[in-house]
Amino acid sequence: MIDPAELDLAPELGSTSYRIGVIGAGGIVRASHLPAYKSVGWDVVRIASRTKEAAKAAADEFGIPAASADFGDVIADEAVEVVDISLPPHLQREVAEAAFAAGKHVLIQKPMATTLDEAEAIVIAALALSA
Repeated sequence: MIDPAELDLAPELGSTSYRIGVIGAGGIVRASHLPAYKSVGWDVVRIASRTKEAAKAAADEFGIPAASADFGDVIADEAVEVVDISLPPHLQREVAEAAFAAGKHVLIQKPMATTLDEAEAIVIAALALSA
Protein backbone atom coordinates (compact mmCIF):
# COMPACT_ATOMS: atom_id res chain seq x y z
CA MET A 1 0.00 0.00 0.00
CA ILE A 2 1.21 3.54 -0.81
CA ASP A 3 1.93 5.82 2.12
CA PRO A 4 -0.19 9.00 1.57
CA ALA A 5 2.82 11.08 2.64
CA GLU A 6 4.57 9.91 -0.54
CA LEU A 7 1.88 11.62 -2.58
CA ASP A 8 2.57 15.06 -1.13
CA LEU A 9 4.31 16.71 -4.08
CA ALA A 10 4.33 20.26 -2.71
CA PRO A 11 7.78 21.84 -2.95
CA GLU A 12 9.70 22.51 0.22
CA LEU A 13 10.12 26.25 0.46
CA GLY A 14 12.55 26.29 3.35
CA SER A 15 12.76 29.04 5.89
CA THR A 16 14.13 31.84 3.72
CA SER A 17 12.04 34.99 3.87
CA TYR A 18 12.23 37.15 0.79
CA ARG A 19 11.48 40.87 1.06
CA ILE A 20 8.97 41.54 -1.69
CA GLY A 21 7.75 44.74 -3.29
CA VAL A 22 4.49 44.45 -5.19
CA ILE A 23 3.51 46.69 -8.07
CA GLY A 24 -0.24 46.52 -8.56
CA ALA A 25 -2.98 46.12 -5.97
CA GLY A 26 -5.81 44.64 -8.01
CA GLY A 27 -8.03 41.66 -7.32
CA ILE A 28 -5.48 38.96 -8.20
CA VAL A 29 -2.85 40.50 -5.93
CA ARG A 30 -5.26 40.82 -3.01
CA ALA A 31 -6.93 37.44 -3.49
CA SER A 32 -3.88 35.37 -4.43
CA HIS A 33 -0.42 36.93 -4.28
CA LEU A 34 -0.54 38.62 -0.89
CA PRO A 35 -2.23 35.69 0.90
CA ALA A 36 0.28 33.27 -0.68
CA TYR A 37 3.29 35.33 0.42
CA LYS A 38 1.84 35.59 3.92
CA SER A 39 1.19 31.83 4.08
CA VAL A 40 4.90 31.02 3.56
CA GLY A 41 6.23 33.82 5.73
CA TRP A 42 7.63 36.04 3.00
CA ASP A 43 7.61 39.72 3.90
CA VAL A 44 5.91 42.18 1.58
CA VAL A 45 7.64 45.42 2.53
CA ARG A 46 6.18 47.84 -0.01
CA ILE A 47 3.29 48.06 -2.46
CA ALA A 48 2.49 50.54 -5.21
CA SER A 49 -0.61 50.89 -7.32
CA ARG A 50 -2.11 53.29 -9.83
CA THR A 51 -3.62 55.21 -6.93
CA LYS A 52 -2.28 55.75 -3.44
CA GLU A 53 -5.70 54.79 -2.07
CA ALA A 54 -5.60 51.33 -3.67
CA ALA A 55 -2.05 50.73 -2.46
CA LYS A 56 -2.92 51.92 1.05
CA ALA A 57 -6.03 49.71 1.22
CA ALA A 58 -3.97 46.62 0.32
CA ALA A 59 -1.21 47.68 2.73
CA ASP A 60 -3.69 48.08 5.56
CA GLU A 61 -5.36 44.74 4.81
CA PHE A 62 -2.09 42.77 4.71
CA GLY A 63 0.13 44.69 7.13
CA ILE A 64 2.47 46.08 4.48
CA PRO A 65 4.50 48.93 5.98
CA ALA A 66 4.78 51.21 2.91
CA ALA A 67 2.40 52.13 0.10
CA SER A 68 2.50 54.61 -2.78
CA ALA A 69 1.20 55.45 -6.23
CA ASP A 70 4.67 55.33 -7.82
CA PHE A 71 6.17 52.02 -8.98
CA GLY A 72 9.59 53.66 -8.79
CA ASP A 73 9.27 53.71 -4.99
CA VAL A 74 9.17 49.91 -4.94
CA ILE A 75 12.15 49.56 -7.25
CA ALA A 76 14.22 52.17 -5.40
CA ASP A 77 13.54 50.67 -1.97
CA GLU A 78 16.76 48.97 -0.84
CA ALA A 79 14.76 46.65 1.42
CA VAL A 80 13.01 45.11 -1.63
CA GLU A 81 14.76 42.02 -2.98
CA VAL A 82 12.01 40.74 -5.29
CA VAL A 83 9.61 42.84 -7.37
CA ASP A 84 6.25 41.25 -8.18
CA ILE A 85 4.92 43.06 -11.25
CA SER A 86 1.16 42.57 -11.41
CA LEU A 87 0.15 45.00 -14.11
CA PRO A 88 -1.61 44.68 -17.45
CA PRO A 89 0.80 43.22 -20.04
CA HIS A 90 1.23 46.47 -22.00
CA LEU A 91 2.70 48.12 -18.88
CA GLN A 92 5.05 45.39 -17.72
CA ARG A 93 8.05 46.03 -19.98
CA GLU A 94 8.90 49.48 -18.63
CA VAL A 95 8.60 48.33 -15.02
CA ALA A 96 10.52 45.09 -15.58
CA GLU A 97 13.38 46.85 -17.32
CA ALA A 98 13.63 49.37 -14.48
CA ALA A 99 13.59 46.59 -11.87
CA PHE A 100 16.27 44.60 -13.68
CA ALA A 101 18.40 47.73 -14.07
CA ALA A 102 18.16 48.18 -10.28
CA GLY A 103 19.41 44.61 -9.79
CA LYS A 104 16.14 43.24 -8.44
CA HIS A 105 14.76 39.76 -8.87
CA VAL A 106 11.51 40.00 -10.81
CA LEU A 107 8.25 38.08 -11.03
CA ILE A 108 6.22 38.98 -14.12
CA GLN A 109 2.62 37.90 -14.48
CA LYS A 110 1.33 36.30 -17.64
CA PRO A 111 1.12 37.31 -20.31
CA MET A 112 4.38 39.15 -19.86
CA ALA A 113 3.94 41.35 -22.95
CA THR A 114 1.57 42.10 -25.80
CA THR A 115 4.09 41.48 -28.57
CA LEU A 116 7.02 39.18 -29.17
CA ASP A 117 9.33 42.22 -29.46
CA GLU A 118 8.29 43.43 -26.00
CA ALA A 119 8.77 39.96 -24.51
CA GLU A 120 12.22 39.66 -26.10
CA ALA A 121 13.19 43.07 -24.71
CA ILE A 122 12.23 41.92 -21.20
CA VAL A 123 14.31 38.76 -21.58
CA ILE A 124 17.28 40.75 -22.89
CA ALA A 125 17.04 43.09 -19.86
CA ALA A 126 17.01 40.06 -17.55
CA LEU A 127 19.97 38.45 -19.30
CA ALA A 128 21.99 41.65 -18.98
CA LEU A 129 22.10 41.04 -15.22
CA SER A 130 23.89 37.75 -15.64
CA ALA A 131 26.52 39.12 -18.03
